[in-house]
Amino acid sequence: VRFVGATLWSDWSLAGRWLGPDAPDRPADPVAYAADRMTDPITGSREYRGSIRKAHGTVWLPADAMAAHALERAELLATLAQPFHGPTVAVTHHPPSPRAADAFRDAPGVPWWVPAFYATTVLDDLDDAARPDLWVSGHFHAGHDMAIGRCRWVANPVEGATYAADRLVTLARSPA
Repeated sequence: VRFVGATLWSDWSLAGRWLGPDAPDRPADPVAYAADRMTDPITGSREYRGSIRKAHGTVWLPADAMAAHALERAELLATLAQPFHGPTVAVTHHPPSPRAADAFRDAPGVPWWVPAFYATTVLDDLDDAARPDLWVSGHFHAGHDMAIGRCRWVANPVEGATYAADRLVTLARSPA
């Protein structure tokens, strides 16, 4: 079994995913709008209020996450494009698709820019043949078990209401 993994920082370009191009309240720059919300000193996310710092001590910002996402995305795509005889499992902190977050699109209290903080499109963008057999991800606090093409994508967060301590995932053995 081949394991590939990365943090896979989220793709902030997804900030406007839930807004139609003609939405009356659509900001001119959804990414900047979402970044302002995430870095707010009172309501922002701890990741962007100082709990993560770069080597020289400055605060990790959405721009840093975007740069890390681009690098990790390229590395994952290159690795998954390499042939391997046997099952491949990808493990990332952030979800490889916005589809799990999309289930919460119209949920009360969930802001429209949530996909920017909770997802990427790496799994959606891969050719089916390059997709891993299994992708295990975290960060998103709602568990799921779904297929995207030939890839089974699972999350079983301890914080989520759907957490199952006895969850077991089995991979089929590839033919010899």
